[in-house]
Amino acid sequence: MKIRSLVGAVFLLSCMAGQAAEPLVFELKHSSPWDLKAILESVSKQAGNSPLEVTVDGRRVLVRGADEKMRGRLSKLVGELDTPSVPVFTRFIKLSHTSAEKVVEFLNKALEIQPAQPAAAPGGLQRTEVDAVDESKNKAEEALIQLIPATRTNEVFVVGRAEDLKLVESLLRAIDTDPPPVFK
Repeated sequence: MKIRSLVGAVFLLSCMAGQAAEPLVFELKHSSPWDLKAILESVSKQAGNSPLEVTVDGRRVLVRGADEKMRGRLSKLVGELDTPSVPVFTRFIKLSHTSAEKVVEFLNKALEIQPAQPAAAPGGLQRTEVDAVDESKNKAEEALIQLIPATRTNEVFVVGRAEDLKLVESLLRAIDTDPPPVFK
């Protein structure tokens, strides 16, 4: 009973201090409420606004102290963050007849994957970041593929969803064929 009285008193004080009477409540389906709390507090500090009061109640996150403009921004942000996670798989695919670097370059263009500047990594691998943001697609359905050539072993390291791995593997098998015989 004392806790309810204390919560009621805090609520009344926040109303009297000019904060919004109703807290902004986010019911999370996929994200961790504690992670969202940390993000919202960080965003509040970086925005230079008066600090938000963010509390967690089970799967709900309650936000007090946000003006109408900030409420709209927070709602949009939470909508973008509270998305289902996508299982990611990895596989090394050995090439016998084609250069891994050339195949990765070709597939990045063919699949419209935007590689970042490659950075050298141990073991001859090169890291390539993929710009998987496509404004016209639903975030849950984005193609999250990374193709990384392992030059020393002539393998392609593929990172992506199961269906993406199957597609890339079938493309690699079709590309990596014996060259036609040369007759003299």
